[in-house]
Amino acid sequence: EDLYPMVGLTKNLEAVGNAIKTDLPRIDTQIEEYKLVHKLISDHKGLTLDVEHYQHKVEQLRTGKDKGADKLAGNEGKLSKARIDLQAATTALTQRLMDVLTAAPENLSVLLGEFFAAETHSTYSVGSQLMRLALAPPDWLSIAAAKSTTVHE
Repeated sequence: EDLYPMVGLTKNLEAVGNAIKTDLPRIDTQIEEYKLVHKLISDHKGLTLDVEHYQHKVEQLRTGKDKGADKLAGNEGKLSKARIDLQAATTALTQRLMDVLTAAPENLSVLLGEFFAAETHSTYSVGSQLMRLALAPPDWLSIAAAKSTTVHE
């Protein structure tokens, strides 16, 4: 007879803990992907601001509010480069978002499947331990139960 029958109940939670430990690297990888997407979005916003800035600057130079052909040519070059950089950033961001969103259902499915498998195993084991206690309780549990059902006068 097991001296500590309740220990069996906690031992079975180990399967759930192991499933979580196994999935942590996968979760960390997904978090890193989301961080990269966040950085790409931030970079994209910055490049969008650059394009808007140089568009405004070029328009001002063309309308004559700011004089200087050299300034106009320099800012047109900067505007052209900013547009190319923005297009490249848009393409990279779009591709990364498609990759992350395409992988998301599979990643979630794997994580939930492993967790539910561990949880099912744990629940079955806990049920088995409780059944064992119900069918053959240790003496100390039987004595305690008997004392609690006696009528005190």
